[in-house]
Amino acid sequence: MFRRFSVNFALFSIGVDALMVIVTLGIASALRPGLSSLPLIQYIPAYMPLPWPLYFLFPVLWIGILFLVSVYDGRHNMRASDEFASLSIGSAIALVSMAGTLYLSFRDVSRALFLLFFAIAFLGMVSWRLSARWLLGKTYSWKRAQRRVLIVGAGSVGRQLQRQIQGFPELDLAVVGFLDDNEEKLHLKTDILGRVSQERRVIRQQKVDDVVI
Repeated sequence: MFRRFSVNFALFSIGVDALMVIVTLGIASALRPGLSSLPLIQYIPAYMPLPWPLYFLFPVLWIGILFLVSVYDGRHNMRASDEFASLSIGSAIALVSMAGTLYLSFRDVSRALFLLFFAIAFLGMVSWRLSARWLLGKTYSWKRAQRRVLIVGAGSVGRQLQRQIQGFPELDLAVVGFLDDNEEKLHLKTDILGRVSQERRVIRQQKVDDVVI
């Protein structure tokens, strides 16, 4: 199955990012003459092709660094904020690495072109990931019914588990309530559905799929 946590999706992500870097190099090179009218930008009247080794070095550097910071490990980036934080950190390291590569090899490459390339490529990587999350979320919400979870124990650990489940909506889990034998909690908390001994009845009534003790 083509899921965000699968090896297939990781390979797909690497391929899309690599293609993004290669295509963006060509786009930035074509757009560079249009920046000549801006202040502090060196005048370049016509299109200047980039050295061909950069079309190999830049994807290898950028993708390799993103791999090292676990951008392609879906289980380490279940939250969108975690994924984009990893992507930002890895891309910042890649920016420095690619700039160093240019300094040691092709110094005549326009700095404005390089920064334009990086900005477009980074925004492209963010954009396709946002689109993929939205599309996969829509697909799985249509294909897979939400699983209903009953938690036995409404103490601090049970409440923490509830917050963790609510923090990952992409898992399609819904906490229907709790079971607890504490008399005070039974009367004060509306989400406590009964005592532990009433588990079977609550499971039938609430159509529970999973019970967590």
